[in-house]
Amino acid sequence: MAILKGKAELLKSLQEAKRPQDRKGLEAEIKVGDILSKYLPEDTYIIAQPEIGELQPDFLIIDPNFGFRLVEVKNINIKNIEGVLSNGVLRTSFGNRNPLSQVKSHVEGLKNYLVANYSHLGLGDPYKSIGYCVIHLGFSKRSFEYKFANQINNWTSEDRRDFFKYHLFSEQLDSGIVKAIERATKFRVGGYILTDKILMEIVESIKVSHIKRDEDGYFKRFDEHEEKIALVNAELNQIKESMQTYQTNRKQEDMRVQKKNFSFLIYPIIGFLLIIGFMVFTALDNDEIRKESVLSSFESLDDRTEDYIEVQAKVTRFYYDSNSGTKFLTLSDGEREMEAVIFKDTKVPFIEEGDTYIFEGYLQLTKNQKGNELRITSIQ
Repeated sequence: MAILKGKAELLKSLQEAKRPQDRKGLEAEIKVGDILSKYLPEDTYIIAQPEIGELQPDFLIIDPNFGFRLVEVKNINIKNIEGVLSNGVLRTSFGNRNPLSQVKSHVEGLKNYLVANYSHLGLGDPYKSIGYCVIHLGFSKRSFEYKFANQINNWTSEDRRDFFKYHLFSEQLDSGIVKAIERATKFRVGGYILTDKILMEIVESIKVSHIKRDEDGYFKRFDEHEEKIALVNAELNQIKESMQTYQTNRKQEDMRVQKKNFSFLIYPIIGFLLIIGFMVFTALDNDEIRKESVLSSFESLDDRTEDYIEVQAKVTRFYYDSNSGTKFLTLSDGEREMEAVIFKDTKVPFIEEGDTYIFEGYLQLTKNQKGNELRITSIQ
């Protein structure tokens, strides 16, 4: 039985939680923590809500044989999920969410924390000993595969393998969880061993917090938006029902009555829609409305300078210029490649070569004026 550090803090957070969504998330973390401690080996440590610099994952697992694993726990009802992408994006009734990207964002923070505090311990390159996964407590793998079979079947075998390597489900929380968590890494480091002395020094120095830190305002915005969007969606459904009723009645009237009543009915509806549109705009903190659907090919982009686009592509090369803070990428749609740039002040999630993302930004001419590159403003 593994040692769980931080359960008291989780229980305290649960007692202090006032909102149902907070309690639901904390109850899921406590349950997962108990299950992990039951099945993981006795020389393994599980730290809840560890303070590792600026970031705070749900769990950090430290095992002497396979190293470090970051765990994000999600308790989303599958009824609220409308679609899924191979890169981990979940299209939900309250907007797009990517828990895999969220847990991967902790990797760089943990690596920097280990290098800054334990370089004297001879850990080598700690990055290769760090893995990560998302545990979905709200539904089973079987129900997930059944609901999204059409989308999953369009993925490549590599995409399917990677998705289910890093996403674990409720029925997998048994004795097999040990192997599943061990496999949840990009690097399989054979013979990795943390001595008892090194392991204890790291475990004892990591602090546990009972306060869930707001990462760049994400959790605060998420909670506020969820409530506002639910209200807006309900009002929009009422509008749709009213318009359907109106259209049915209109067909039963003659042209003269139709024209007479059209202005009478349509202007209040337009005014109501404008009000709702303003509410949506405010509820989403003035997020930019998507200008066109997500593209999957670069084929038609050669002559579209300064156009705003959203495109799904794989990162085949990534370079970070430490002097300027600029990131340079090469993107691929499977057939063609495009260069891309992310300037210093643009906030983006942790990026790995070989992974697929949805990139948003503007097309611009390259410095040599011989083609387009993408100036990235956001990544999902």
